[in-house]
Amino acid sequence: RKLQGGPEGAVSEGQVSAQLGTTGSKLKEALLRERVRKELQRIDGITSKPRPGGYALVIDGPSLRAALAEETKMLFLQVSVRCKAVMCCRVTPSQKALVTLLVKDNMPGQITLAIGDGANDVSMIQAAHIGVGIRGKEGQQAVLAADYALPRFCFLERLLLIHGRWSYNRIGTMVCYFFYKNITFAMCLFWFALANAFSAQALYDDGYQSLYNVVFTSLPVMVFAVFDRDLEPEVVQANPELYSTGQWNVRFNKRRFATFILGSIVHSLLLYYVTVNVTDLNVSDSQGAPQGLWGSGTVVLTSVIITVNVVVGLHTRSWSWVHWLFYVGSIGVWFLFLLAYHAVQPGGFLVFDTSDNIYWLFFEMASSALYWLTVLLVVAVCCLPILAYKYLLEEYWPGIDDYYRRVVARPQDYPGETIKVVLKPAAQAGG
Repeated sequence: RKLQGGPEGAVSEGQVSAQLGTTGSKLKEALLRERVRKELQRIDGITSKPRPGGYALVIDGPSLRAALAEETKMLFLQVSVRCKAVMCCRVTPSQKALVTLLVKDNMPGQITLAIGDGANDVSMIQAAHIGVGIRGKEGQQAVLAADYALPRFCFLERLLLIHGRWSYNRIGTMVCYFFYKNITFAMCLFWFALANAFSAQALYDDGYQSLYNVVFTSLPVMVFAVFDRDLEPEVVQANPELYSTGQWNVRFNKRRFATFILGSIVHSLLLYYVTVNVTDLNVSDSQGAPQGLWGSGTVVLTSVIITVNVVVGLHTRSWSWVHWLFYVGSIGVWFLFLLAYHAVQPGGFLVFDTSDNIYWLFFEMASSALYWLTVLLVVAVCCLPILAYKYLLEEYWPGIDDYYRRVVARPQDYPGETIKVVLKPAAQAGG
């Protein structure tokens, strides 16, 4: 049927109903947004005054849609961060992702973690900094989209408080150490370049430089990054305040990174100039015959390799046979390499073709006490100050993890202190 009017303005009843329905929906949405905005303003005034126990916010799907509107989302975020808990009920997958992105994009320095067990959680998991998927009856979509997968939700506590804390401590030190060991290696070349007027003469043999990172110094820090732990898991799980070291960014910050960089420069100065002053760039064999530049370069790099491997040992909090095997083994591999590399005649069969300059060089140097005394002196000069600094720091200005470790290791010295420990169930005690 046609409504009354001319042919130009003829409109069907269905079109009118659709237009009225659309207008009504927009009006209802606008009214909802205004009501949510006023309610958020009211809650904002309430939460601005702290109270014992804090606040919790519960919001449903339609209200959340209005709260995430452009004009109200920052007010919603402000109210949410003042609450100890925010519960969003009956929300869509896209709303889960939008809430995650709201926090992630507007709170720099904060880390978001999303955990879910179904396909409707995938967008939220992908939006967060860290995604955790739970294997369940709803399929594997969440697990496939996540960074970490757990068989049960209850394992999240161990993932965060224990393995997450260990991982942060390990990776923070590992990153700083990688810069330290490579800058130490390279700066020795820089000091030598200053001495030879940047003539492009190398201090190290090409074979040394090729294997420094691959063989002689890579395995100890990898073992550290996998196995190091400062406290046992039972202690860490029972004392969640230890998790604050990661929240305060204790293990990886600008100050600690700068300390490692400064340490690498100081160590390179000691490693190069102490060796040069002791040997005068002429390491002698047992007969007093000078071995020249390549002999001094071998002494410098021997000291560098031992020093950087000892330094990673000084930062290790727990020791096992694996640590000893790779820490000491890396130094041992260096000496085995010298024995094999310097025994090959020029034009030999190895990948690195040796030259007349280093053929039989190590065998001549090893017979001289000056070589071994110089290496021991330089390593001691570099490492003893670190050992003294770490002792003073942990003894007089201990961090929370240092304090717990001391109480656990020496409970007789702290009779008034008790450390909580999570006891394993009897069924797990044997394992």
